[in-house]
Amino acid sequence: MGMMGSSRAIPPGLTTQEQPMNTEHIQVPLSTHGQARLDLPTPLTHELLTVLEQSLAQTLARLRRSLSVDAVDPALIEYASWMPAGRQ
Repeated sequence: MGMMGSSRAIPPGLTTQEQPMNTEHIQVPLSTHGQARLDLPTPLTHELLTVLEQSLAQTLARLRRSLSVDAVDPALIEYASWMPAGRQ
């Protein structure tokens, strides 16, 4: 696909497409699992890219923890909190 309407260099494997309403999206290939799409506000600045990088890392870390086999189901914690002591 490549870039449309911009002279900014895009790393290999990533594609971008400008969208109406001051947004741009980036499609990130996920090997044999399809692709992920990020919708970004424009103009994309170094500061915004830094914020995006940090936010993505935090969000993906939370997602990884939630998918962990050892993760406790929040509903079970809530249910246990309502049960009388010793009946959990």
